[in-house]
Amino acid sequence: MKTKKPDFIAYEYITLSVDNDMKSVYSDCYQNFGWSIEGFGSSTIGSDTITIKLKRDRRVQNKSDLNKLQKECEHALETIYHLEKTKSTRPMITALATGLIGTVFMAGATFCYLGGFILWCVILAIPGFIGWALPYFIYQIVKKAQTNKVNPRIDEEYETVYRTCEEASEMIYV
Repeated sequence: MKTKKPDFIAYEYITLSVDNDMKSVYSDCYQNFGWSIEGFGSSTIGSDTITIKLKRDRRVQNKSDLNKLQKECEHALETIYHLEKTKSTRPMITALATGLIGTVFMAGATFCYLGGFILWCVILAIPGFIGWALPYFIYQIVKKAQTNKVNPRIDEEYETVYRTCEEASEMIYV
């Protein structure tokens, strides 16, 4: 009795390193492009990134069209990642700059005090203390404004992701 030889399948493999918060989005997206998940792993200790190992049949139909859609989807996902980072980066830079300016005023006030210029010490200390007190509130205000500014763009990029995944899914599963 002869057993039938299984069909040979040549696979292509990729390994992605993604933010842990985006793990589900990447997993779902890549499955629509014909990739199957081989496994997950952490990139480095203490890092917020995770490694996703994927494989796909090399002879998948419409491969060039799928690759174009996949590149478009990857670009949208990278844009989303960078836009999400700007929600906290810009407010942090603004708050730190405000605190640094307050520190410069306090240094000036300290040197004025050491030099015996008490009036100038008081004049410089007031904006120094304000510069130390405001960063938290500035951070909150700028973060809210930045979030309101980038959220519509993030939504547009998610629509691009969903559209490309839907088109790829129709190519593979129809």
